[in-house]
Amino acid sequence: MGKMNPKYGSELHLYRRIECGIRQQEFTQTIVDAINLQTAVHVDTIDWSQSKQPEKNGKRLEWRQLSFLGDSAISKSFSGVWKGGLINWDAIGYDPVNKVWVLCEAKANIEEMSCNREKKKRDKILNSFKAVFRDVEGVQVTDEWLKDYYQFANRLLVQKFLESEGLRSVLVNIYFCGDTKGRRSVTCPENSDDGIKQWREAINCEYLRLGLNPKPRIVRDHVANVFIPV
Repeated sequence: MGKMNPKYGSELHLYRRIECGIRQQEFTQTIVDAINLQTAVHVDTIDWSQSKQPEKNGKRLEWRQLSFLGDSAISKSFSGVWKGGLINWDAIGYDPVNKVWVLCEAKANIEEMSCNREKKKRDKILNSFKAVFRDVEGVQVTDEWLKDYYQFANRLLVQKFLESEGLRSVLVNIYFCGDTKGRRSVTCPENSDDGIKQWREAINCEYLRLGLNPKPRIVRDHVANVFIPV
């Protein structure tokens, strides 16, 4: 996410629910239910108190890479594995009961699903993907992982890396329905069944491009897609 717009955008809607506490209980329960229904991971609750980094100069910054783990050996190990750019998390939650990290990405328009791709170190980044997903059932890393859906691909890589290090985690993609376009030329699915269908079609396209359809076990067991009205 970039700078938060005060009128629209995924960052605003996520901020209102997590940082400001507006409908936080309802929002949290929706995420918990989605994880328990859609994945093989079980959570009882989600603590959002450290969803962003501690405040600095009046601002709360997004966690980067695995900085939410602190100065740990696992965090340092990741820097040796991942050769791409910075991975900024929209929000990080934690279930202290089941010891599960909840890695969140939020979108309010379909165009957000396509990110700026890495233009440098392409071979090194591709090798990072191949190393982490080596021998993962149903996953075949190709050049497509460096294109439009590069962001989802590298978030999935983090989930897999954490699992390989013995840390339980789940990747939650939050899709807001009914956002305002403003002056932007973007596609904002409506808060309706048709809007959810539009999101699902976009997600299906993403999976197809990455060769993840039919969904391999890592996606079935560790990825939840949640549709939230703004």
